[in-house]
Amino acid sequence: MDFLLILTIIGFLISFYSISEDYKKRNLVFKFNTFDKILMVSFFILLIIVIFIQDFYSIQEPEPTYSLFKIDFTYSFLLSIVAFFIATVIVVFFILKLNSKKLNQKEKFIENALDNLRKRRYSDLSADLDIFHKDILKNYKIPKESFDIFEHILSEKQSKNTDFKDKLKTILNKLNFIRNRKIRYYNLLDNFYNELVNDEDFIQYVAKNNLNIALRLLNVQQNPFNKEKLWNKVGRYLIKNKDSRLYLELNDEYSSNKHLLNFLFKDTSKCAEFLVWKPIGDFVIEYIENQNKKKEDENNYHESNYDLVKQKSPIYIGIRFFDYMVKTALKQNTADHMWLYYVGYFVEKMLRNIEYEKGARGEFVSMYEYYIYEIFSSYKDWITYSINNNNYTVEYNENGSPNIIQNAIDSFVFAMYDVQKSDKLRDDFKSYLREIFIDTYFELATCNKSEIDNYVEYFKKCLREKIQRFKEVDIQFVNFLKIPIDNPYQRNVWDRGLHYTMNKNNQQKLNDFKNFLDSFLSKQK
Repeated sequence: MDFLLILTIIGFLISFYSISEDYKKRNLVFKFNTFDKILMVSFFILLIIVIFIQDFYSIQEPEPTYSLFKIDFTYSFLLSIVAFFIATVIVVFFILKLNSKKLNQKEKFIENALDNLRKRRYSDLSADLDIFHKDILKNYKIPKESFDIFEHILSEKQSKNTDFKDKLKTILNKLNFIRNRKIRYYNLLDNFYNELVNDEDFIQYVAKNNLNIALRLLNVQQNPFNKEKLWNKVGRYLIKNKDSRLYLELNDEYSSNKHLLNFLFKDTSKCAEFLVWKPIGDFVIEYIENQNKKKEDENNYHESNYDLVKQKSPIYIGIRFFDYMVKTALKQNTADHMWLYYVGYFVEKMLRNIEYEKGARGEFVSMYEYYIYEIFSSYKDWITYSINNNNYTVEYNENGSPNIIQNAIDSFVFAMYDVQKSDKLRDDFKSYLREIFIDTYFELATCNKSEIDNYVEYFKKCLREKIQRFKEVDIQFVNFLKIPIDNPYQRNVWDRGLHYTMNKNNQQKLNDFKNFLDSFLSKQK
């Protein structure tokens, strides 16, 4: 008997296995079920039988022949072709299994994954999940109880014997081996996911090295674990580490596929499911507060190249994150305010930290000034969004919640009030921010769209609440806002100058706002 063919096949299998990626080698055993193993053994037995028969015919004299298409073939030759075909099937079947992304022993795969987790083999575990996560989720659902199919029969008979129903239900469920196996698999996956998300080191590893795994965990529909806690861990890592995917995708120069941002904001109405904004906003606030505890706060220094410095700043990335999120929510016509109020708290915290270098000059004499300017610019973009876009149609209901734009107005007034009250911010920069604030109001007021009128009135409502805070008129805040209104032609006060006074209608809007502010002063008198 010639075993050369069998040895050649085994050599092929070993070669393909040896040159394959590690994850294919590790998980090959989980791709073979009992039927696959029986099939492989059967093919090998069949091959041996064919070789035996081939050897038998090859020693016959004369060797028997078979005529096909008027051509005589010896039996040994025909059997060698059959043997070659079987050998090819074995090799191809092995290669398909080796490269398959389907697991036939999912429970053992999960048990092995848990073993890797406990042994801190995070590299192997994340690589395996990256390939097979979709497959292990296919049967991740609670199976129906066997009793359900008899429920309608018993109900038709209006059976009042509840004890009988309960006993029948228990017996049927115990006898249903398929269902019990599904329940066991479901519980195994529940335990698996909970162990994954509760392992701090593993979550930190995937956030750094394989973010796709963290996003896939967040995308699990069955929700066997607290997604808020998971995203809080991942989000804090991303905003904390300046080489993370979050910094890359929010970089001004980056224009490639924004995989992380697209995942988070594909549907902004669902962002509240795991509080997308919370870890980012909380960390930025903590970061600013901790800067105040340092001997030297680098954000107070003047940077000639602030465009380069900002790309590695958690404050700037936090601002960019909220700007991207809110603008996406506006485009998607989302009602939720996305907790844009966080950026107002950023301003409040930064104002406490500001200290100026002696002799510092420039448009922005510190990075803090630049970050506050970016926030005010974002406010303006959010509030004036509906002027040039008609897709945001969420209406304000006085008995309900304000929409995104009205929440932005409320937060903007809050931030402007804090800026005016600050005894650390230089007057020239206060005027610069006030210009953005007043300009935003007049872009709304002079817009020809009737639906914008509600935002103008809401702007006044928020101002009224701030000015009449604690039932007393804040004269300083009113006078601060009145300076550019009373001096519309002085470009050193209001750089926009004649922009809102060049026609009769705009002049009327200017006078209306002036009268609105003056009304508070008249009440005070």
